[in-house]
Amino acid sequence: MNKIPSKYSKQSSRRSTPLPYLLRLYVTGATHCSIRAIANIHAICDKYLPQNCDLKIIDLYHQPSLARAQHILAAPTLVKERPGPQTRVIGDLSDSHRVLRTLGLPLETENSLN
Repeated sequence: MNKIPSKYSKQSSRRSTPLPYLLRLYVTGATHCSIRAIANIHAICDKYLPQNCDLKIIDLYHQPSLARAQHILAAPTLVKERPGPQTRVIGDLSDSHRVLRTLGLPLETENSLN
């Protein structure tokens, strides 16, 4: 079983007050797709939600019961829990425009993130 590199399994926020964006990224170990999804969501959070996002990376290999409890059918899956409504994006998050739309963030011009 692969293990996610430690630099990818950190929380993005250590603040005790509630934050506007609550994101959960469900991955399956250190697969190429999972690593890309982690890097892509970190880039988006760093650029568009600095200090304004609680991002947790959940490895379903280590916590398989969460897949059923959270109705995760495929991985990687990004779940935006807050602000509502809850939305999901499945895949490696390389389509930055789709991720930004799902998060309710303003779209940038072509080639700005890629």
